[in-house]
Amino acid sequence: MKPYVLFLLMAVAGTLMYHVGQKTLQASASPMVLLMAVYGWAFLMAAAAAPFFRVTDGPALSVLVFSRPVLLLALGVFLVEVGFLIAYRYGAPLQWSAAAVNGLSAALLVPLAVVAFGETLSATRLAGILCVTAGLFLFVRE
Repeated sequence: MKPYVLFLLMAVAGTLMYHVGQKTLQASASPMVLLMAVYGWAFLMAAAAAPFFRVTDGPALSVLVFSRPVLLLALGVFLVEVGFLIAYRYGAPLQWSAAAVNGLSAALLVPLAVVAFGETLSATRLAGILCVTAGLFLFVRE
């Protein structure tokens, strides 16, 4: 097994916690206050884990923190958080909302990966996109 598989499984566990947590947040609370609370806890967890992930030859912290990729990631995280938080408040179903969002995101990332990052597109991956697209239609059908 490749080493990254364990971290992908960790992401799966986190995704399960994330969606159950999002779905069960108190609807009467301000979405932005909830986000601040969630990210405050996440900040503390990251600070506690930081000593285990030391990098000796990386860029200066000030350069890293204000870089475009970090700001892009922050915007993406914010949009994901607010999108799910509000969608669940309006009654989005837990059983397919994450799958639909992740499936569509995955399908959109394939052409981006080919064009922007020079990754290859095979017939197998193209078939995968078609399967994801078909699955999305099945998920959202009433």
